[in-house]
Amino acid sequence: MSNLTVITPPAEPPVSLADAKKYLRVGHAGEDQLIADLVEAASVRLEQLAGLALVKQTRQLTWLRWPATIAGRGIRLPSSPFIEL
Repeated sequence: MSNLTVITPPAEPPVSLADAKKYLRVGHAGEDQLIADLVEAASVRLEQLAGLALVKQTRQLTWLRWPATIAGRGIRLPSSPFIEL
């Protein structure tokens, strides 16, 4: 069993609030928090489904016990692309 923890979250969302509001044709600030929350939720879900990191962040993968099934074969990391390991 493994655990993936975000150490340093993304500095900015993959889509800015201004761009999302422009796309949605929202001209007032009354819905800013809702739109920001929706962009964040969509980003998290897309990263889960695609196995991709959309923006730079630091993650830590730990195992409670080293899986015997991967001994000598290596592992597949849960998301990509990687800047460094």
